[in-house]
Amino acid sequence: MYDLAVAHCCWLVDCIMKVKRQKHVRKILTFYRSSFGYHSPFQVLVDGTFCRAALNCKVNISEQLPKYLDAEVKLCTTQCVLAECEALGK
Repeated sequence: MYDLAVAHCCWLVDCIMKVKRQKHVRKILTFYRSSFGYHSPFQVLVDGTFCRAALNCKVNISEQLPKYLDAEVKLCTTQCVLAECEALGK
């Protein structure tokens, strides 16, 4: 019974932190929208290290970023990043 209570408490703390993090992201995005005129769809430049970390953690970037930013996202990369990923894959 104690383990269940601890697990529930940890889950509750994790949910609260997730809500705080999302509120913080929303606040920052509102600042950028009003100050610099950023708008949806956001163009996100991803690099090889970010893609590798997402792959290791089994995170689908194209699904999770729009949920996190609460907006449409367009993923972008460069030729250098593609070459780096190909070199890491060999």
